[in-house]
Amino acid sequence: MSKKPIDIAREFGGQLPSFSNLAEATDYFERYRQAGLQALADLIAEKPGFTMDYSPDSLKSLEDVYFNLIETSRFPDLGLSQQAFESLMGIYFAAVATRNARDAHWIVQEFAFAPGRYELGVVRANATVMVTSLRNLNLMQPHRKKRDRLYRMFQRFFGNR
Repeated sequence: MSKKPIDIAREFGGQLPSFSNLAEATDYFERYRQAGLQALADLIAEKPGFTMDYSPDSLKSLEDVYFNLIETSRFPDLGLSQQAFESLMGIYFAAVATRNARDAHWIVQEFAFAPGRYELGVVRANATVMVTSLRNLNLMQPHRKKRDRLYRMFQRFFGNR
């Protein structure tokens, strides 16, 4: 039998980091995002075709790098899992949003279905994208013909209006 959506949400929430309060979570996620951006810069510094310039177009070339890593089974060579790389991509996505949409900003909030569990995201007006959940959307399926899902998501939620 398949899981109910509430069960899936609670299972996901159980995987999020736990903190006693928002201030503690905010401190953690500030360090997490800075470390994530540095780790991504270090990992892909030598990858052709990607410049970490925080432009919306760089999201397309990051996906190209990602798909190349999948197709060549190179994640172990980087010393991390595919899911860990996807988490770094999520952090980069949010960084691109905050640098290119003047009213976008980082947010840390408690997950609704798991008290005491927090996640990191980016918000602009009525649009919020939680970075911690990007890895669970299967947005990086290898058989996809178009490899610009992050770019299209950026345009949809954070592009100029």
